[in-house]
Amino acid sequence: MAITIASTARWLYGAFPWDRFGRLLICFLKVQVAVICVTARYAENVLPYFRLDCGKRAVREFVQMLVREMSQQECKELLARLGFGRLACAQENRPYIVPIYFASEPDRLYGFATMGQKIEWMRSNPIVCVEVDEVRSSIDWVSVVVTGRYEELPETDEYVKQRERAEALLGKRSLWWEAGLAAAQARGKFDRDRAVLYCIHLEEITGRCASPDPAEASPHPAEASPHPART
Repeated sequence: MAITIASTARWLYGAFPWDRFGRLLICFLKVQVAVICVTARYAENVLPYFRLDCGKRAVREFVQMLVREMSQQECKELLARLGFGRLACAQENRPYIVPIYFASEPDRLYGFATMGQKIEWMRSNPIVCVEVDEVRSSIDWVSVVVTGRYEELPETDEYVKQRERAEALLGKRSLWWEAGLAAAQARGKFDRDRAVLYCIHLEEITGRCASPDPAEASPHPAEASPHPART
């Protein structure tokens, strides 16, 4: 039995191409060493830029940002300057939001629309909300939310002065009619008799603004990239 095992072992040693296997093993190890070297070089040259240019920027965007409450005057100034926002209304616990152009006064907003879902819902539930914002970056923005009460301005003697005031203020906005006209065109009809002037009486105004932290506006010298700038 021992003689048979020894004979078999000698036959396997002589028949198996050990020299070829050894060469293949050496080539495989060389490839692995090359991959490790390339990975190390990439980590040395590229990853520092990724960590500095992307990682620290992400940290600044999510951490190094100051958010503060806006004053009533600041909120009203933003409303007067922008004149474009989103109007939200609700009916039977169902929300509806649309973009609108508006003109602003200290205690109200004026708007124009054609008959549609927005007007129908506000007639049944006059409590509405308007949101405006101005976003310069993820760490530099302002947002104002207005809660108010919808009032229609029909063509009657009682509302003559208010309609004239609304038309005068809206007329200063070159596209004040666009949202209402676009909605009517989307429905395939536009009837001037169904155009609606309305105002929203402001009941509550809140606003927040975000800005970069001045203390973190520029990187600390110790955080500067160790690599020279690429040209």
